[in-house]
Amino acid sequence: MKTLVFFLEEPSARAMLQSFLPRVLPAGYQALYIVFEGKSDLEKRLFS
Repeated sequence: MKTLVFFLEEPSARAMLQSFLPRVLPAGYQALYIVFEGKSDLEKRLFS
């Protein structure tokens, strides 16, 4: 099983991907969603 990791700025992006990705990902792939509270939170947590 291969895992694709998504770093997302907001929960609505996760909701969109959760509805879209199962239709396009090949078998043997799963998605991991890491959601932040906006761009500044994402930058702070990734680059500190």
